[in-house]
Amino acid sequence: MIRNNYFRAMRQISAETDKILRPSIEGVINEARILPESRIGKPRLRDILVKLGYEITGGRNLNLITPVCASYELLNCSTYIINWIFDEKGGPRTKREIDNLIIGGFQLRELSQRILLENGLENLIESISSINRVIYHGQNLDLNVLTLDKIDNFGSYEDFIRIYEQRCHSLCGEFEGRCLFSGSVVSGKENRDLYEIGRMLGTGSQASNDFGDFALPRKDLFVCEKPYKDQLSDLRQGKLTLPVYLLATRSGINKEKLVNSPPEEISELLRSTRTFEDCLEYLKEQHKRTKKKLYESFEESATRDLLAETFLGISSNKFITSIRNDLEKQRESYPH
Repeated sequence: MIRNNYFRAMRQISAETDKILRPSIEGVINEARILPESRIGKPRLRDILVKLGYEITGGRNLNLITPVCASYELLNCSTYIINWIFDEKGGPRTKREIDNLIIGGFQLRELSQRILLENGLENLIESISSINRVIYHGQNLDLNVLTLDKIDNFGSYEDFIRIYEQRCHSLCGEFEGRCLFSGSVVSGKENRDLYEIGRMLGTGSQASNDFGDFALPRKDLFVCEKPYKDQLSDLRQGKLTLPVYLLATRSGINKEKLVNSPPEEISELLRSTRTFEDCLEYLKEQHKRTKKKLYESFEESATRDLLAETFLGISSNKFITSIRNDLEKQRESYPH
């Protein structure tokens, strides 16, 4: 019942937000407009986070938060588009295509701020500035610090995980923390605990996304922001995520060979090195810590229950399920 109510609430707020998004993106350059267009009509996580942050602090008028949801959705799309360029999502592009994506990314960021200003929400402009600033830091860590060729710079797992969690916070945690907190700003009852809960959720979700990159490519794993053929892209590009770090330090395979190993061999390594088990245990702990923070901060309510539902994706989603199924099929294929 709670799960059904959660998705119903998400669909409701996203449908209302779509009424602002549709006309807002009409002038965005084609290459970049494709992404927000593809997400219209679908339930979106950041919309429900703003809504729940608003309602758990007493807000009741959804019309007051739909501009915030629209603003953050456009900002989110701009970040995805820039990451497409960095990560070559969907394959190499021509210079013209890259130039147009850059222009479109800037257009979306400008629209994000304009929507807030046009709706008297100037007090949230600082949130956009903070999100951008922290994401830039995360992108720098992603591109220049946490790379497989620099793995020897980390003297221990503890050294690595400290920087890795900074990256996860920067790429996703700050944004989701600001979403929840902004809902409380609009309600007039600012609550910093909401920022911390959202920060923990986003940090765990980014780590979960990194782990999900190891699901074997299948069409049913497609999402708007990440074509299914880009599975294993983190490893192929030498990004030092948690599963890549564990595989590199446990497999005994040299870096070049590991990066170029076939998907089925990588899947077998996830099992034989216990990388699957240890990554999943890490994600379960992030889920547990986030839920504990929520329950310590807010009394029992229907809204608190809905917010707790958002945490499930940290340790249980279709990508993790796909990895588990792949490993189970491999186990069954072994001679008994």
